[in-house]
Amino acid sequence: MQQVASKKNRKSSLAKSTFGKSALIIAAGGILCKIIGAIYRIPLTNALGSEGIGLYQLVYSVYALFVVIVTGGITQAISRLVAEGDTKCVKNAFWFCFALSLLMTVVLVLLNKTFAYMQGSKLLGMCYFIIAPSVFFVGISSVFKGYFYGKMKMGPPTVCSLIEQTVKLVLGLTLAFGLIERGIDFALYGALVAVTASEILSFVFVAIAYLVSRSKEKKFQKAELFKAEKAERKNKRTKSFNQSKITHKTLTAASGVALTDAGLNSQSEALYASGVETEKKEESPLGFLKIAFPFALIALLLPLSGFLDSFMIVALTGSKSLYGVYSGSVTTLINMPVMVLLSLAVAVVPSVSKERAKKDASGILLKTRLSIKLCLMIGVPAALIMLIFSGEILKIIFPVLTASELEAGANLLRIMSVSVVLSSMAQIIGSILGALDKTRIYVLAMICGIAVKTALLLILSPYISILAAGVAYVSLSLVTLAINLVYLTRYLSLDKLDKSVAFILVSSLIIALSCLSFKYIFANIYVAFGVALAFSLLVYPALIAAFDVLNKEETQSLPMSGFLLKFKRKIRFWDKEV
Repeated sequence: MQQVASKKNRKSSLAKSTFGKSALIIAAGGILCKIIGAIYRIPLTNALGSEGIGLYQLVYSVYALFVVIVTGGITQAISRLVAEGDTKCVKNAFWFCFALSLLMTVVLVLLNKTFAYMQGSKLLGMCYFIIAPSVFFVGISSVFKGYFYGKMKMGPPTVCSLIEQTVKLVLGLTLAFGLIERGIDFALYGALVAVTASEILSFVFVAIAYLVSRSKEKKFQKAELFKAEKAERKNKRTKSFNQSKITHKTLTAASGVALTDAGLNSQSEALYASGVETEKKEESPLGFLKIAFPFALIALLLPLSGFLDSFMIVALTGSKSLYGVYSGSVTTLINMPVMVLLSLAVAVVPSVSKERAKKDASGILLKTRLSIKLCLMIGVPAALIMLIFSGEILKIIFPVLTASELEAGANLLRIMSVSVVLSSMAQIIGSILGALDKTRIYVLAMICGIAVKTALLLILSPYISILAAGVAYVSLSLVTLAINLVYLTRYLSLDKLDKSVAFILVSSLIIALSCLSFKYIFANIYVAFGVALAFSLLVYPALIAAFDVLNKEETQSLPMSGFLLKFKRKIRFWDKEV
């Protein structure tokens, strides 16, 4: 019994560690991708100017909508099914996405002039023609990414994202700066050619990685099946030897049944061990769509909202440059920490789905609480630093902005900084609900949030211009989070989080007040921001350890747990239980 319990504990510990490592790999990849993306977006913005980057964002909002149509929910659905043991869905999903992606690519090509006319710029027609092939390659790549997420192999999808960002950085900037002398339109074309090239190369990599992984998996299954058959033959010989001691008459009467039953049982165990079902279940080839559909609605709603915003904001404010500040500068900054935090959402879906399939309530609770804590630990201080250094951050990163654009951007960033926490929390909790098969709640929350966002944008724009877009953006995150949180607390107990959340807020407030003082101590904005950032990175982890925000079990589930526990013991020298 002790050995069985020990094995279960080891498996549980391994599963928890896998979740932590998976989240860290995606987070590290996300940070690196955002750094590369910032390196790319900042000089691109400076090259194209506010109007040029505004046009780029107009194209990207439509492109994002088409991408969501072909990928929406597929990655999450495949990751969840693969995590629960169904790998057959990958083939069916691939051919479905192949057909849908090809169709949407053709539609985007045919409607390129229509979209350009609707957005008030004829040169956008060629932009849509250039970026259209990306839709096809993104669509079929999503299936392979879902497979790797389901297997908790985060390396290939992360490398895939790095390839995309690196190609856009190198090729995009080379073409944009090389063609800028011929006009903004040619520079814009060059940047979009790089997007298409990045998606093609990304697909080639992930497809090869999938084929290699499946080949290794099949070899492993064959080896396991061979071992099981060998054990079965040995079991038969042992049975036969034992029965030889019985009388010949009894052996003749009983051996057929005994050996047959033993053989069937062993065969069943062997097939189960190899991952092959003994009875074929009749499943629909498109059964994965049932899971994908709610996720697809969620994935579709945000780009659809952004697509409508691209028309509404320009029409209501009468300025493409202000829309460029909002979408190209401020939203880009907000999305940096949010995209890193969403690595938790990517990792939590297959992980919680697997625990749900095993009916492991403790595992679900551990991953849920850990995800929420990590989200707040990163999101709250990031939001406060953006709030304090809003103008300085924009001036450092986007020096091309005019004085009026810088003022509007700084005000927007102050308003939208809270969305770093609200948006990431809403999506992480929504992902947990999806893993618990409650995705419809997340869909409802998102629809309510978008309705409030659109209403506020229409009502407030005549009074506060572009700032209405910032207020509306925050309202979307707030409404979605509130509804998701209300329903999650009905299914899971989050009462033990109160103390940890309070300590995270206190730690973040200490860091924020210290950073605010640096802003007035140092006259040079570069020095002030640099000192504040260095201080935060050094002191904040110590505060989190001192307040014991992550307990021993949660710390052990993270990568480098030994180092983290040692660090925590030094900080909490008075606590012998750490």
